Amino acid sequence: MTRYSHTQISTFKQCRKQYKYKYIDRKEPEIDNTIEGFMGDLVHRAIEKLYEDLSYEKWNDKEALVDWYQERWDDEWSDDVLIVKNEYNAEHYREKGRKMIVNYYERYEPFDQATVIGIETYHQYDVTENRSVSIRIDRLDSPEPGVYEIHDYKTSNSLPTQDEAEQDTQLATYALGVRDMYPDAERIKLVWHYLGFDREVVVEKTSEELDVVEEQLVKVMHDIEDASDHPPTKSPLCDYCGYQKQCPVWKHKFQDDIGDIDGKNVAEKYIDLQEEKDRIEKQMESLEDDLSRFMEANDIDRVYDRSGRSIYRWTKDVIKFPHKAEEQGDLQNALEALGLLKDYQKVDTWNLEQEFDGFDDVEKDVLRQLGDEKVLERYYCDD
Repeated sequence: MTRYSHTQISTFKQCRKQYKYKYIDRKEPEIDNTIEGFMGDLVHRAIEKLYEDLSYEKWNDKEALVDWYQERWDDEWSDDVLIVKNEYNAEHYREKGRKMIVNYYERYEPFDQATVIGIETYHQYDVTENRSVSIRIDRLDSPEPGVYEIHDYKTSNSLPTQDEAEQDTQLATYALGVRDMYPDAERIKLVWHYLGFDREVVVEKTSEELDVVEEQLVKVMHDIEDASDHPPTKSPLCDYCGYQKQCPVWKHKFQDDIGDIDGKNVAEKYIDLQEEKDRIEKQMESLEDDLSRFMEANDIDRVYDRSGRSIYRWTKDVIKFPHKAEEQGDLQNALEALGLLKDYQKVDTWNLEQEFDGFDDVEKDVLRQLGDEKVLERYYCDD
């Protein structure tokens, strides 16, 4: 039986190189913990303690819960915890976590919204005969018979839209486990507590939707098992990755150059030149606008400087079609009506634009209505 976790699957989706380092090569990361992870863990544990103690009829008032959080912070803090955002220090994060606990407490006190079925519930769900996924739920509630709620605490700095929550796979995967554990489940709700915003995001999954989630889960498991290449993916998440010093995207940042070429020096010169090039090109674009207006106003084809050097303008009328698939409905219908769709099955707008001059007059007239006619301009210097 091959066992997967949601973290493992999401790592594969985010960066295959990190997946290889962590789950195939079993390499130890250079960074054990970040300040976001440290704070998030303590906030989770504080809320977990709240409900765990309630299950034994022990009541924690707000101040006692905050004190518990503060004491754990002091006991467990280490200077090895990475702070990526240098403009903030540990105390900023400590206070952020404290505020999350206070807001949660004040919002849900006296914590009797539903029957708590489980805290840090664990289940191994068999997706196929030889593959399973680990289900670990922060809190599982049942507000009424046949209804289950999966609660998850988030300490991130971003609040998803409702549509993004609908597409999320983490709690949807956990819902598969709940459906497996509790056959009486008629309704399963996914509840995210975005603690930094004092907001709930709620999604309800039908049985048919969960079947689709399971199919997608099987597919990504096949992708993981079939993957022969594990390229890196650069993203903002790289700042929190413990494998930067090994990753081909980042490792040169931490190296001293040896050999014939000083990579850092070459990179510095190239970047400086690129920035200068960008600045010059912006200036040239402004001058080209002036040249165009001057030539049009004076009906001339060349402009001369005082030493006799000239600039001439090359122009060509072109047509531009919508490149986004969701905007190509009318264009696709027109191509089909003209008998051209077979040549542009995916509405290849680049080829369509290049071949436009070769169409007959009727085809051009139809397509002109679906595109924007523009004039291409190029300026050339001549001694």
